[in-house]
Amino acid sequence: MYRKNRKFIYILLPLIVFCVLLLSVSLSHARNVYSNKYASIIIEQSTGKIIYSRGASLARYPASLTKIMTLYLLFEDLKKGKVKLSTKLKVSARAVRQPPSRLGLGVGERITVKNAILALVIKSANDVAVTVAENLSGSERNFARRMTATAIKLGMKKTVFKNASGLPNYAQRTTAYDMAILGSRIYKDFPNYYHYFSKNSFRYRGSGYSNHNKLLQGYKGTDGIKTGYIRASGFNLVASVKRDGTRLIGVVFGGVSGSRRDLHMHYLLNKGFRVVEHMATRPLDKTQTITYAKLNNIKSQKIKYDVANNNIKLKNNIEQGSQMSTNKIWAIQVGAYRNKNVSKNATKEVLSLLPDKNDITVEILEIQRNKKSLFRARVEGFDKKYAHKVCSVVQTETNIPCIVVKP
Repeated sequence: MYRKNRKFIYILLPLIVFCVLLLSVSLSHARNVYSNKYASIIIEQSTGKIIYSRGASLARYPASLTKIMTLYLLFEDLKKGKVKLSTKLKVSARAVRQPPSRLGLGVGERITVKNAILALVIKSANDVAVTVAENLSGSERNFARRMTATAIKLGMKKTVFKNASGLPNYAQRTTAYDMAILGSRIYKDFPNYYHYFSKNSFRYRGSGYSNHNKLLQGYKGTDGIKTGYIRASGFNLVASVKRDGTRLIGVVFGGVSGSRRDLHMHYLLNKGFRVVEHMATRPLDKTQTITYAKLNNIKSQKIKYDVANNNIKLKNNIEQGSQMSTNKIWAIQVGAYRNKNVSKNATKEVLSLLPDKNDITVEILEIQRNKKSLFRARVEGFDKKYAHKVCSVVQTETNIPCIVVKP
């Protein structure tokens, strides 16, 4: 009997050890993801649609993600012609005294705007951040006021900046959602300068520096943008990734280490791309029918929806009365897809929500990008108020992205 029990223990012991290790890993992941510093969000850049979020509206310390706004304002002045890439910025004693990370500038030294950009993106140099702030606005305090004002203008309603670097300041706060807005806007607003975020390294005065953003080498499609860390924030990251025509902006706050933060970002981005793929390919209910006219040799097709014998239920209190305006020249856009049939399917699902489809048309427009076709899907024939209401319902009841399009 003892030998049988001992044999049973030998068989059971490895299973117990495995379960303990699995529990330990799960608890470790939970501590990383759900610590009091944690927050995250994934958005689709072109539409702003939130694909995933957790704690995205909670106040967090931005750390060196602050430098994304510093660069935004520097790009803004470049675009306006106030400075050039060759402009030399003078270094002050105050800039030199900044704590690491630093480029090691000397008092009175001059650094070109181009090198300053690379130093902020790749080295995350605090002495360079102060140098940029002082040269553009006279003082870092004035520059911080401009940063906050710009944040508000961009829709970053819960963000306050007190310095240009992200060094600890109790009053300097942001949210994951606000940082997603900033990551999206700096890509959209400055296409001529955004490419600096994809640089892996640069050299300055004989020294070489490597980018802290390891997703550039470790996650396919990543072309930016920035990491950040202070003790109060944990390890932060804003990432921009493009795959198969879809760009996602991801934000993670509060990682317990840089490597675990990066792995968590991998997980969230993988999840985001799966959701987008599902949105583009999921089948429609067989009861939903639509008739499309066939127009030969015409890429832009405006096709009247055939509502004959189609009994569709009213959803989410979209009232027929608000559709009866004579100013029906607004539209809603419900995505751009690689497959024409997927674009049609998206419009079918939207049309199924409408109680009245009189004067409603569907437009499938083929757009050429990088020698590949995208099929933009729009539903047209609304007044302004009704278009916003329909778009709200589409976002609530489906996984389809939706934006209102002005006449």
